[in-house]
Amino acid sequence: MVNLFLCKIRVEIVKIPPIFVNVWGSIYHFFDRYAFLHQFSKFTIVGILNTIVGYGLFFIFVSYINYLLATILAHIIAVTHSYLWNRYWVFPSHNPVIWEFLKFNSVYLVVLLENLVLMFCFVSYFAINPKIAGLLILPITTLISYFGHRHWSFKTHIKK
Repeated sequence: MVNLFLCKIRVEIVKIPPIFVNVWGSIYHFFDRYAFLHQFSKFTIVGILNTIVGYGLFFIFVSYINYLLATILAHIIAVTHSYLWNRYWVFPSHNPVIWEFLKFNSVYLVVLLENLVLMFCFVSYFAINPKIAGLLILPITTLISYFGHRHWSFKTHIKK
């Protein structure tokens, strides 16, 4: 967005024909779209790995403790695991770690609340096995966490 704004300024100052600005804008959007796909694919890989960790722990814990407590414990471990991968690989960040970790956890707090409410509804009202309910909730959890982390947790603020 900033690059397009700068291109418009250059058109006015240097008198670059608008056709070149439009072509540059198209090229910029193409590579920006590619960057989004690349980032989302990395997020998906981390998500699959994190799902194995989180759901695997939930699957083990639910055999020994209440399903809601199992959900909370697996969530805490999985969130810490996810933060490390997302900060250093998916959304490379130079933001302060403490503030960013708090923002990251705020997104996952929303995810946890959504997860607990849906788990309770699926298990109590629809009599779905908690292990199956956990799988049914995953797509909703994935979308909430991706957009939350992209636009809140790891958002880079440009200083003026």
